[in-house]
Amino acid sequence: QALLDIRGWDQELAEDTDISLRLKKAGWNIVFAPEAVAITDVPDKLGVLTRQRTRWDRGGLRNYFKKHWRLMRPSVAGWSFASEMWAEFFYAVIATLAYPVYFVWMAWTAPMALAVVLTVASAANVLLALLSLWVIARACPRIHDPGRLWVAALVMPFYKGYLRWVRFRALVMELFRYRYEDSFLPHSAWTHAPRY
Repeated sequence: QALLDIRGWDQELAEDTDISLRLKKAGWNIVFAPEAVAITDVPDKLGVLTRQRTRWDRGGLRNYFKKHWRLMRPSVAGWSFASEMWAEFFYAVIATLAYPVYFVWMAWTAPMALAVVLTVASAANVLLALLSLWVIARACPRIHDPGRLWVAALVMPFYKGYLRWVRFRALVMELFRYRYEDSFLPHSAWTHAPRY
């Protein structure tokens, strides 16, 4: 009924984000479904991961801040949801654009301080990843051997650091509409997809 109410999918990147935001606009509530199972193909090469995350980041930026930017108004989405949209804008756009400037400035003016900041941030990322994995292992009945997940916590700072630069690249590509016609969509779908 919810999908019929919003007339189904639009043909574009990050269609799951688009559907969620369109449901919110239509007055539907979106809740967490702890028993839901999602099956996906996981990238097994760095290049495939980079292309996937570039598509996701570009699609998210397009949906949040071009197509559904009105949800940033409390009069449209309420204070709570509008605050989440503004927080997403800060982290996905402002902080992403500021990070390379900060990184280069620190590397140029205080390389030792940068090394300390990166070390502390990496250690904090490992601790947060361990805490997150512990919560996931406790909450998810389908995880039978949570010990296998702890190694992922050690890789998390490098993974997150790499994805920060992927997001920066995706943001710049989206701002300048570089390669706007993403090859992920089939040509037949792209010809009918809305442009934002």
